[in-house]
Amino acid sequence: MATAHVLPFLGTETRQVWAIHRDTREPYFLAEGAAAEAKAIVTDLRCLAPDCDVSLNAIGGTRRRHHFRHENKGCPGTTGESALHLAAKAMLAAWLNESTPAYSTVAVEERIHPRRPDVVVTDLDGRRTAFEVEYKAWSIPEWEAKQADLDAAGVPVLWLIGHTRLTPVAGTDSTPDAPPRVKVPALVQDIAAAGRPVLAINPLTREIGTLLDHDLGRYDGALPVARFAADSIDECRFDHTLGIVTPTMGLIADAERLATEEAEREREAAERERQEAEAARRSALEAHRRAKAERDAGAGWPDVPDDSALLLPIITVRRPLPLRSWAALRETLIARWGSLPALFGPEEQTESSIEAVTAHWRAALHEDLLFERGSDFAFTLDDALDALSKHNVLVPDRSAARMAIEAWLAGLIPLGLVVEYRYERVRPEQFFTATETAVDGVPTRLRDYTDYLSTLRRRLQALDERTAEGRRKIDFLGLSAKTRPVAFADGIVRWVSRVPWENGQREGLRRHTERLGHGDASAPGADF
Repeated sequence: MATAHVLPFLGTETRQVWAIHRDTREPYFLAEGAAAEAKAIVTDLRCLAPDCDVSLNAIGGTRRRHHFRHENKGCPGTTGESALHLAAKAMLAAWLNESTPAYSTVAVEERIHPRRPDVVVTDLDGRRTAFEVEYKAWSIPEWEAKQADLDAAGVPVLWLIGHTRLTPVAGTDSTPDAPPRVKVPALVQDIAAAGRPVLAINPLTREIGTLLDHDLGRYDGALPVARFAADSIDECRFDHTLGIVTPTMGLIADAERLATEEAEREREAAERERQEAEAARRSALEAHRRAKAERDAGAGWPDVPDDSALLLPIITVRRPLPLRSWAALRETLIARWGSLPALFGPEEQTESSIEAVTAHWRAALHEDLLFERGSDFAFTLDDALDALSKHNVLVPDRSAARMAIEAWLAGLIPLGLVVEYRYERVRPEQFFTATETAVDGVPTRLRDYTDYLSTLRRRLQALDERTAEGRRKIDFLGLSAKTRPVAFADGIVRWVSRVPWENGQREGLRRHTERLGHGDASAPGADF
């Protein structure tokens, strides 16, 4: 990206450096330091203004740029076009004659009804490309009208803004990676925003300027400030649609192509990863289904890789301990009670959140957490989920499974088999501790335990009053008289099993109240 020529391009030099041959009408450019060569042919040259016939002199020296000067030190031309505008047209015509395809014609101000573009190129097939140089402050409606007329004629047009219309932003610096910034006229913003090709031109340096956005991409007219790079017109190429393609435009196009290719590669890689992940997920899901079928049929749990959970976004697979399958557990329960207790529910019913028949997961919880447990044994719903995994029961949705387990345990309450205890103000890990500063022997944060213990004793007493009915319901459900009810101990779900009266219920209650740091078991209401 050429930035070395930017400052000369945006400079304030106005000396005349273009002329035309009197006989051939071909443009002539006075290069820097070439005044001596121009003097040899200056009599064959004339001013660019059509109605100016004043002789020119070639002026050299070391303190200023070599240039042409009228003998009377002024141009009497009255065409209405500025010297810079005429020089830009001469520069375009000279370059196009050298750069367009063979047999193309280059005409200055050829009529394309109802307009006369500054320069028009017509190729062998009759296709035309127009070039418009704008040094004056055109209004946007005027540009829109001219653009509409050329569009109607089917002629693409390149707009070239005179270099004096661009103003460098104060304090800007120029490096290859950060071209300088320039203020962009509103007309140029509208042309770029409309997606029309627009460049800048400086006939004194024979350069074409390219506007860029802040990220060095195509300028889209969104901001009144743009980055700017200048290229020699000899390094540019002609294009039938765009008019002129600068090396900077080529770099932008290459960057866009590379970005598009990179985005396509990333998209393809992401698609491959998605397909591989989907294939792995389906494979793992199929393996899970086969394992579940074998497990339900009584077979042992298969060897599932530890990382299988990563392959199943829907079902979380844990490696359970090598315990019994449902068939083995069912056989144990029937041997114990003669039949499967109705308390466990039907064998054909399932929960969407627990991949096992209802009777299976309820029996698994009873076996691990309730059967032959003392009053000191407590467990949370997370412990219940772990118990299910030990029995090869998968839990795809732990939250819903917790709700199902809690609902089943709570459903034992009206049967008189479960006593519910809730204490909402203390976190579970504080429930059985008394390490804080005590007031009158009661921990500061646990003083409300008095209400809790009173409720505990009242409910135990009420349970005792329903003993006969409770035993009748136990017999009805097919459970032995030694089955332990459980108690809901706090609001975070902690279930505590109780032993029957005849197996030391008073002693269990005494130990329970002592661990809470309150009273004794012989308080009123505790002797039931």
